[in-house]
Amino acid sequence: MKFLITGANGFIGSHLVQYLLQQNHSITAIVHRNSNFISSLKGDVKIVCGDLLDSAFVNMQAVKSDPDIIYHLAAQSLPQVAWQDPAHTFKTNLFSSLILFEAARQQGARPLIVTVSSSSVYAPGNKGQLLSETDSVLPGSIYAASKLAMENLAGNFIESIGLKIIIARPFFIIGPRKKGDVSSDFARGIARIERGEKDDLSVGNLNNIRDFLDVHDAVSALWKIAIQGKPGSIYNICSGYGHTVGDLLAVFKKNARREFTIVNDPDKARRIDDPFKTGDPAKLSALGWKPQIGLDNSVISILDYWRAQNTN
Repeated sequence: MKFLITGANGFIGSHLVQYLLQQNHSITAIVHRNSNFISSLKGDVKIVCGDLLDSAFVNMQAVKSDPDIIYHLAAQSLPQVAWQDPAHTFKTNLFSSLILFEAARQQGARPLIVTVSSSSVYAPGNKGQLLSETDSVLPGSIYAASKLAMENLAGNFIESIGLKIIIARPFFIIGPRKKGDVSSDFARGIARIERGEKDDLSVGNLNNIRDFLDVHDAVSALWKIAIQGKPGSIYNICSGYGHTVGDLLAVFKKNARREFTIVNDPDKARRIDDPFKTGDPAKLSALGWKPQIGLDNSVISILDYWRAQNTN
């Protein structure tokens, strides 16, 4: 099969490229800048650097690649950037989607599009509640608002144009190569401690409950959604199990090679931070998917990745 992947050098995107190449598929990987990791992979992959806000570029890649399936993962997801420059976030997350949907609409054999949203679009959950795809949405950040706008745009193309679009809502995906989340913060700090560069680990709120899922399980979910999912539907990508951030830290501490002290840092607290967010994977599970990688194995792989980086 032929795939077009936007955001192919991102965290989930790079793992998805690797997964699809292992199954001998043909991939056109659109990246904002060249990726050393993707360039090192063996298989039928064409890396194309370009701007998704350039409609001529996007149309050309859609025509050249003639994909069966498009995975739209490109996004501006950094919270600090979203608050500092909301217009940039909406341009990247909404307008690029509009351009991509338009390009797909003009294809003779219209491809299936799996567009990746976020669990952040949901209204705050309650302790013990598993959020399902039919639960209320109430974005609490600029990033979440841009993703919900993208979902609404996709709905218009589904209803009015008949475009085949599936919306995926990942929860808290963790794994090697991710930056800027709590798991990478823990791992980078512990790697520095193990190298003797510091003695303690600064942490923020450890009481929030999150649905952590390994990136390899997330990628297999994206595959299952594309192959067996129903166009026009929304699918959570999650485990269905909640862990406090403190639970996650305990697993990191258990797998660290040196003892260390934990220091609370109020500056690490986010402006808006839902105390509970755990997803219901029932729709995804009905397609035959289930997570395979436990939290311990995820943590070990993240630690090993940052140990190998030997950077701050």
